[in-house]
Amino acid sequence: QGSPDQVAVAGWLLDELDRPSGETRATREYRMQGGGDNEVGVFYLPFANTLQELQEAVTLVRSLTNVRWMFSVSASKAVALRATADQCALAEWLFAELAKAGELNATSAGYRMPGGKDDISQVLHLPHAKTDSEFQEIAVVIRTIARIGQLFAYNSGRVVAVRGSSDQVALAQWLANELDQPGIHNGASTEHHMSEGNENSVR
Repeated sequence: QGSPDQVAVAGWLLDELDRPSGETRATREYRMQGGGDNEVGVFYLPFANTLQELQEAVTLVRSLTNVRWMFSVSASKAVALRATADQCALAEWLFAELAKAGELNATSAGYRMPGGKDDISQVLHLPHAKTDSEFQEIAVVIRTIARIGQLFAYNSGRVVAVRGSSDQVALAQWLANELDQPGIHNGASTEHHMSEGNENSVR
């Protein structure tokens, strides 16, 4: 029971989520009437092999996009959300990046939120971290040194997702490249210079 728009989206969600197992599924979206949080999306995460991996992916994307309504269906590895069009687009990009976990040279260009703001999201792949402890140590260094408030880890895929200014994201990328090495780093010390602030040199 609800408005015609609510009943329509409920029927659409039922059709999307109640599918035969093994059926090939692609991202689908439904736009409700009005403005604001009127975009409904259903995403499928075949890369999530366990319930924990599915929950980690959902937590990462929900937190980085600031989406209030996001829920998973474990049996079909589906995620449904309701958000703004911009949030839905960022969520789709993040899920696509998480699917690359474990690939060599998987890091791609970051995602810039529309509107001309210095608001960048990036997914950093750390394939050489052998243990959860090593992976978490690098994530803590990136969060602390780059002073990034929005950083979330996808442990099973060795992925860190960050959101901040272009300066912060560039530093996070540099730190990830320096710290996630296949062995002991025997080279000379390297430096990164940020474009703003007094404490703008990192070594």
